[in-house]
Amino acid sequence: EALRGKMSALVSSAHDVGGVKLIAGRLDGADSNALQTLLSDLRDQVGDGHVCVLGSADMVEGKVVMCASVSDDLVGKGIQAGKLVGQVARLVGGGGGGRPQLATAGGKQPEKLDDALAAVPGILTDLMA
Repeated sequence: EALRGKMSALVSSAHDVGGVKLIAGRLDGADSNALQTLLSDLRDQVGDGHVCVLGSADMVEGKVVMCASVSDDLVGKGIQAGKLVGQVARLVGGGGGGRPQLATAGGKQPEKLDDALAAVPGILTDLMA
């Protein structure tokens, strides 16, 4: 439930990147399954024109998990969650991928998660080019 509360705050912080609504944020304590579930719910809630990237850092374990989703209309325009999250994950010493609509990634540098999330708008812009 606490994560769901954070999700509504993230939705309200969505910003426009080249005509796409981007929701990006950090939800420490969430594992890969929790992030995927939240993103799946979020995808249904926000509808077309959205890209979402969530990350969670575990400083004790030295791990990062990330998840990205892309609405179907944007997948049709060539924006793919797997490509996006794979590029973001490189910034935290990892990699990943998945389906065009929903993808996951991991990394080994949790201290770099904030910087990686801050880079998402630029990466998204490059993918739209």
